[in-house]
Amino acid sequence: MTDVLHGVADADATCSDPPIANPCINICRMDLSGKFCQGCRRTAVEIGLWDRMSASQKMEIVCRIERRAHVQKRGGNAILGPSIERGMQK
Repeated sequence: MTDVLHGVADADATCSDPPIANPCINICRMDLSGKFCQGCRRTAVEIGLWDRMSASQKMEIVCRIERRAHVQKRGGNAILGPSIERGMQK
């Protein structure tokens, strides 16, 4: 019974999270390295898991996208931050 109540409380907290817009801009092709979408700058794993991520995980990805954009403008091309694969169950 305690587990059920705990699950409901968690679900309520998730429902109150503000929605995070999908960063897709309909330019869906991977860059030459195969690491990032040229449109939204997400990895294939981040794109695939987006709908299953919590609001906080989505915000982490949005921040990572902003850092990637900054790095790319300076001529770099690196995945910034820990891999999302480690934090998400498939």
